Amino acid sequence: MEWATAPAGAEASWRAARLTVIREFARFQAAFDAHTEVPPTGLLPRTADRCEPHVYSPAGIPAMLRAARRFKNPLRAATVEAFIGLMAAPGIRTGETMGLDRGDVDLANLILLIRGTKFGKSRLVPLHSSTAEHLAAYQARRDQLCPRPSTAAFFVSCAGTRLNHTSASTAFARVLKTAAITAPAGTAKPRLYDLRHTFAVTTMANWYASGANVAHLLPALSTYLGHISPATTY
Repeated sequence: MEWATAPAGAEASWRAARLTVIREFARFQAAFDAHTEVPPTGLLPRTADRCEPHVYSPAGIPAMLRAARRFKNPLRAATVEAFIGLMAAPGIRTGETMGLDRGDVDLANLILLIRGTKFGKSRLVPLHSSTAEHLAAYQARRDQLCPRPSTAAFFVSCAGTRLNHTSASTAFARVLKTAAITAPAGTAKPRLYDLRHTFAVTTMANWYASGANVAHLLPALSTYLGHISPATTY
């Protein structure tokens, strides 16, 4: 515990990660020495108070798309609108959306190629035809406004470069303000990543509402989201 909580003032996630290293070694050692004490999993939680993610209302995402169109720079408006729409529709991660290159977006076959994901693996993500139509419209608008970008990225900034987390977060904060989307006092602040959470929650809620076998379908949702197991999806 003394080693896991060093240095003084370290974040809860850092302390929990250090204790996890000890815990895994202790489990290994316990196979050879029955007197080995394995630290319990709840001894050092990753966060003191884990906030629930913000789930956007059915009207929230259309409001955000309308707000994105109000950016004065036409390329920025088109990029932010398409970026938010793509995160919301198939629920892919923020980094995955930024990492898309033009060759990864196959609109003819309605497929996205997600390369080098959070867990170091790639996957194919099917798209709905309506999503592909919006992406095709953005693609044409992007090439018109930025015919010579300095990147192969599908989503480009006003400078013709790949979007980064700072620029995306700044734009999204402005979108939330314009769309008047806030969170109740004492709850988590709405984030770009919550579009992914909203996709997952909405999908499961729709399954329950239709009487589907959610336990049977959950592995499909887990695979679609790129999770390592249904437990992560839950």
